[in-house]
Amino acid sequence: MKRDHSRLPKHTAAGLGLLLMLGTSCDFLMEVFEGFGDCTAYEVEYESYFLAGGNLRPIVPDSVDDYAMAMILNTAAVNEMFRRLGDTDFPVLSSSVDVLGMEITVGVEPDIPNLSLGGTASCPDCFHADVDITPYLAINGYQIPAGAGVLGVQMPAGMVPLDDHQTELVAFFQDLEVTELDVDLGNDLANAYYDYVEPVLTLLLTEYLQTRFEDALIATFDSWPLGRGEILLAPRGPFIYPEFETMVMPIQTNLILDSFTPLEDQIELPDGADIGIVFHPNLLVAMARRMNYENVIPEGYDGDGNAVPDGPVKLTISHMDSDPMGLLRTNARLWMLEDLCGTADMAVSMGISADTDSFTLAVSDVAITEGEGFGSVLAEADWMLSEMTDSLVNVLEVTINYDQMFGGEEGELAEMSPFEFNIDGRGMTFYFNLLQGF
Repeated sequence: MKRDHSRLPKHTAAGLGLLLMLGTSCDFLMEVFEGFGDCTAYEVEYESYFLAGGNLRPIVPDSVDDYAMAMILNTAAVNEMFRRLGDTDFPVLSSSVDVLGMEITVGVEPDIPNLSLGGTASCPDCFHADVDITPYLAINGYQIPAGAGVLGVQMPAGMVPLDDHQTELVAFFQDLEVTELDVDLGNDLANAYYDYVEPVLTLLLTEYLQTRFEDALIATFDSWPLGRGEILLAPRGPFIYPEFETMVMPIQTNLILDSFTPLEDQIELPDGADIGIVFHPNLLVAMARRMNYENVIPEGYDGDGNAVPDGPVKLTISHMDSDPMGLLRTNARLWMLEDLCGTADMAVSMGISADTDSFTLAVSDVAITEGEGFGSVLAEADWMLSEMTDSLVNVLEVTINYDQMFGGEEGELAEMSPFEFNIDGRGMTFYFNLLQGF
């Protein structure tokens, strides 16, 4: 039986030519290729795997468990970014109390709270606020000159999702707890009444701050859209680690991930870094598969490896693992779905580069590891040196913008400078310095 090999894709014809050069008999070739003629099974398997890579969860989970990405912030940098609530309209608060037959009127005027991360041992994940206050005292209507003081309070803070696209970092002032009150009422006479005045001051300020700032907005984070915009990464938490002076925000996603070891041990920053972003390899795989589904990473190729719509050769991303040197290795599969069909598995080394608003995933050192059907011929022929794999290296390089995650509803970006970045078998990490706050 004769076949018209002029219809074969270039990669197929190249493989046939190679076997002929090796002196393989024509009868043997026909017997080998006879098993590669039925493409239906490969087409069905490819379609199933390709479509599964496009699946998304209906919503981004609120959970802080089992997260595959984390953002780590230096608490000093966070305190600079979130240092003020931006509200200057504070009234003078006052209340009266009867002390030893005298009417004592206590008044206080609070300033804008200065927020910082980390509360006392009872609530290390709390926000702390130092509120400068100007206290006033009147005894039986006689005004005593003003003094000065500081009120220290702490309150829980957390991420409150508005929807899948925006999350607010909120300080829960309604759960406020006074941790310190240091007041000088201005003169010896007034200070003599301090033991009577202090509970009134504490009550006034506590009740007012709880009412005035219930669920006080500190900052707004946009979800980080990837690919065509339907992949979302949204912050949750946060967790504060005073011993490391860091705040960790778990990042959840609507991508469907394989089982993995969560990033719970990623809580430190290198000396000098303000912000870290850490990815688990399984998140990178899910991102790549979805981008392949969206054709951000092209799906179809011709026989030379050029990306073309509906090309006879397809690409899917399989998984990521460590190579023998501990580096991150991406495993992909080529599907040949016309004429002589089969699959060829290839492994590529991953590299990255970063600037102030994006990082670029790059691949190199392509190797065909094994094949099935006609793919086994390619693997045996050391096809990794062909034009197609060289071309695939170029189209697999993807640039991802991360600056959008720091936008918020005001659209104000934190200007960052790359400090250190790494990619290996444990995943991918980026560290930055802040050039200015939010």
